[in-house]
Amino acid sequence: MRRLLRPLLGAVLVTQLLTVTASAADPGSFKGVWTSTDTDGSFQMLIVSGGATPSVTFEDFYASACERFGGPATHWVSAGEGTVDGDVLFVAFHKSGCGSFSIGAYEGAWLYQAGSDTLIDSDDIVWTRLR
Repeated sequence: MRRLLRPLLGAVLVTQLLTVTASAADPGSFKGVWTSTDTDGSFQMLIVSGGATPSVTFEDFYASACERFGGPATHWVSAGEGTVDGDVLFVAFHKSGCGSFSIGAYEGAWLYQAGSDTLIDSDDIVWTRLR
């Protein structure tokens, strides 16, 4: 959950964005269910619909920020809309939180790596396609 408090694009993602080749990912490359392990060890899921402006749902099944808030819920859910620009999925989340804890709107970005069919977020976390 520390990702929510960091700037939109970390130094690693910016470096990768600058080295992206001219061949951009097809907007459909992002479609699917993606999973990763957060920096605090929790399971995360990213659900992306198809198209150039997909709907996106992000879930962190144990959000340490929610625990620090003191609420009983620790399952974080965010809903938003994405924009595909080349190999990058930018997402504006408009609804987010766990239980009564919410941070409101925020943004995120994921870089698609065609060779490994993975995503990399601004915390340098690798996301693998579940389906």
